[in-house]
Amino acid sequence: MLVTAQRPGEVVGAARSEFDLENKVWTIPAERSKNGSPHAVPLSPLAITLLAHLRRCTGETQFIIPTRCWRHLGAVPLTIRALSQAIRDNEAHFGLAHFTPHDLRRTAASRMTALGVPRLHVEKILNHTIDDVAEIYDRHDYAEEKRAGLEKWGTAVGRILKTGSSNVVQLHPASSLRSVR
Repeated sequence: MLVTAQRPGEVVGAARSEFDLENKVWTIPAERSKNGSPHAVPLSPLAITLLAHLRRCTGETQFIIPTRCWRHLGAVPLTIRALSQAIRDNEAHFGLAHFTPHDLRRTAASRMTALGVPRLHVEKILNHTIDDVAEIYDRHDYAEEKRAGLEKWGTAVGRILKTGSSNVVQLHPASSLRSVR
């Protein structure tokens, strides 16, 4: 969520089949997109690295973040509720004030504009519809602008992770999170 700036439900429900790693793009299908339109999300080098890490952690499952629930082990995606519970259960580990999965998306959007990514490009990355007459006429897909914004953001997050700052929290593999039944 932090690296792609996508909605929590779109991230936790992501199927491996939605990712085109050769072209470095994740296509969220219309039926899973809040606005009902397919959404192409360019993948930064950091996002590609994280996807490879998730595959090593979860194996060859249908979803990038499968549930660990014993009834559905690996066959269904993690739920937002389970993700939120895992965050609450690990708050002491993070060393941060309470936050929700959606706060990661908000942080990504705020920091991208702070990095100089034009707000319109951030809106396109977020897959927001803009109630504006120009939106009806503007059929540009903003693919290159979205890619540039997400790569700039991915580079900034990568720099933070490499600094070893005491403000950076090392996340542990999914195996360290409590299973939600």
